[in-house]
Amino acid sequence: MNNQQVLDLFVDQNVLEKTQADDVLTEAQQNGKTILQAMVDGGFMDESGFYHTVAEGIGAQFIDLNDHEIPPAVVKLVPAGLARLHRVLPVDLVDNTLRVALADPLESRTAEDLRFALGRDIEVVVAPVEQIEDRIRIFYGSDTASM
Repeated sequence: MNNQQVLDLFVDQNVLEKTQADDVLTEAQQNGKTILQAMVDGGFMDESGFYHTVAEGIGAQFIDLNDHEIPPAVVKLVPAGLARLHRVLPVDLVDNTLRVALADPLESRTAEDLRFALGRDIEVVVAPVEQIEDRIRIFYGSDTASM
């Protein structure tokens, strides 16, 4: 996720003041941390709160993938190369709408690319990035040669 986009979202949600957001950005840049790490280390919120706030900010649902079983038929709806390239994990299918967790849920172009490539409506949900990436490796492997 783009650091400034994330911080702007947190300021817009009144979770952080602008000066706090600037401090978080400085901490992340100077110490090689992600915004999530800098916010947790700075005591602003925990990891769950971070992802819930992102979800609320973009009008999406938060899903803890540890509590969500993904049907194999749903996994097959997104080709492996596409899943790895876009860091996208299909989580379920409701009617013709494919619900997907994106490693970068703030990148709206990814959902549009998926809609075009798959010929389905796409609904973005928010899940922890580590969970998304772990399940992409589990379901699709880590071979980037097939992209």
